[in-house]
Amino acid sequence: MKSHYKFLGTFLGLLVFNSFTLASFSAWIDPYNVINSRTLPKFNQLKPQSNDDARRFKAINVTRIKPKTIVLGTSRADIGIDPEHPVLSAHAPAYNLSIPAGDMYEAMRYFQHALVNQPDLKQVVLGIDLVAFEHREDVGKLDPEQAARLETTSYVQHLPSLVFSTDTLTSSFSTLTANLKGEPVREYYLSNGRLIRFNPPEMPIEAVFGLHLKSAYFESWYKDFQLSQQQMDAFRTIVETCEQQGIDLKVFISPAHVTQWEALRTSGLWSTFEDWKREVVNITPVWDFSGYNSITTEPLTEEMHNYLESSHYVKEVGDLVLNRVFRHELRTVPNDFGTRITTANVDAHLAKIRADRSKWVRRNADVVQLVEQWSRE
Repeated sequence: MKSHYKFLGTFLGLLVFNSFTLASFSAWIDPYNVINSRTLPKFNQLKPQSNDDARRFKAINVTRIKPKTIVLGTSRADIGIDPEHPVLSAHAPAYNLSIPAGDMYEAMRYFQHALVNQPDLKQVVLGIDLVAFEHREDVGKLDPEQAARLETTSYVQHLPSLVFSTDTLTSSFSTLTANLKGEPVREYYLSNGRLIRFNPPEMPIEAVFGLHLKSAYFESWYKDFQLSQQQMDAFRTIVETCEQQGIDLKVFISPAHVTQWEALRTSGLWSTFEDWKREVVNITPVWDFSGYNSITTEPLTEEMHNYLESSHYVKEVGDLVLNRVFRHELRTVPNDFGTRITTANVDAHLAKIRADRSKWVRRNADVVQLVEQWSRE
């Protein structure tokens, strides 16, 4: 009988030892950037697995970091807005809480999650996009796990499900393998919440733009698009809460590439786009970086500096956005990049964008035809 107890004790001891060894390995690798483990080259510096579940790890990181400055938005702000920009250093720490393919309801919930975890929240930078205000059948419905994470204020509460998870263990081995091989990683998150993304080197830029517009917009978001009052209400909630709590809120419309605006027009959504801006400024003034300016009209070449594709601008453009909005090093910002719009000037501003487009079209009819061709393919 004693031998049975001895065997059972040895077995349980080994089980516990192995479990904690594997959990320690997962914590050390930290594939989702939520434990803040020390990063080492060729070991765990790159986190390619972090791109798989941004909604999960960003909610957890809020409970750990408790940022006083947050960036909200879609993948455009996720890639383009750097929380380590000098203008955001006044109220550190800063964290990019943008959600890829997120809508305004999600942005509101993540904002509320940040405020509960950091009642002394000081600064919010919100990048808004038309697609985030789309009517969806599931607006206001989060899956139970996501909803539970957004109601949690204890970082420690998340740890067991992270380090003792087979998914985390698998991701840890994948992360280690990717770092050891040293192969180029196309997408990964930094510890500050910003997404790093690179284009496939083998694909011509025109093909990248066309593929993205066709798959993400012509066949998805711009197809049967309708504005949602519920999304607008979520936006209003963010604005009103910031006003009530004394939080400085900066709102801007993303500077997507001009082909994005041509896709909107080709899809019959230009008037919807203008009406959306009118509704937004009825709630709060915003900075508009859309339209046909010296940044957004960058020619389609293999040496593009401002864009990954039609939707996503690079960090350097995001830096110009922050410079304009916060009046920082304005000499670096093109004069035509960024206009603050209110109920008083929105119609004149929209008329100017139409006039700017007319001038641009006269010199770029080939780009207009290219976008129309993509819409038919």
